Amino acid sequence: MTKGVLNETVLLRTIKNASKEDIIYKEDLMHKANAGYATTRKIDNFLVAINSSYQLNDKYSTLVHELGHIYSGHLGTLSNSWWAQRLGLEHDVIEIEAESIAYLVCNRMGLETSSDSYLANYIKKNQPLPNISLDTILTVSNYIEQMGILGFRSKNKK
Repeated sequence: MTKGVLNETVLLRTIKNASKEDIIYKEDLMHKANAGYATTRKIDNFLVAINSSYQLNDKYSTLVHELGHIYSGHLGTLSNSWWAQRLGLEHDVIEIEAESIAYLVCNRMGLETSSDSYLANYIKKNQPLPNISLDTILTVSNYIEQMGILGFRSKNKK
C-alpha cells in the first residue's frame, strides 16, 4: 500500500508521456496480490498493465516500478529507444533496480511505499549487494519523475 497524497495529474501526465515512447498503459482487473506487469508486444511497443482495483497512489507506484523495468532495459529496446538494452540480468538485479527507482520517485513525490521491506527480501544479510547499476537507477528515476511534470521533453529518437 502506498501512503500519501498524489495529484492525479502526475499519473495522467506520466501515462501520456509514456505513450509518446510507444509504451501503452492499460488497467485490468487482476487478483489483489498482482499489482501489474510490463511486457513487450509483437508490434513495436511495450505494454504496462496495472491492477484496476488499486487506488491512485498504488497505480502510480506500480506504474513507476514497471516503467523502471522498461527504461532500465530489462525488457530490451525498440527501434527508437534512448535506453540501453540490458537483457539477461539476474532476477535480483532486475527487481532491486526497478524497486529502487519506484522508491526514489515515489519518495520525492511525497509517497511512502513498502519498497524498503520489498528490497530487504532481495538483499541477503551479510552478502554482497548484487551488481546493480546505480547510474541506471538514478538516470531512470530522474526521467520518470520528470514525466509527471508539465513541460516534459522526451528523449525518444523519433
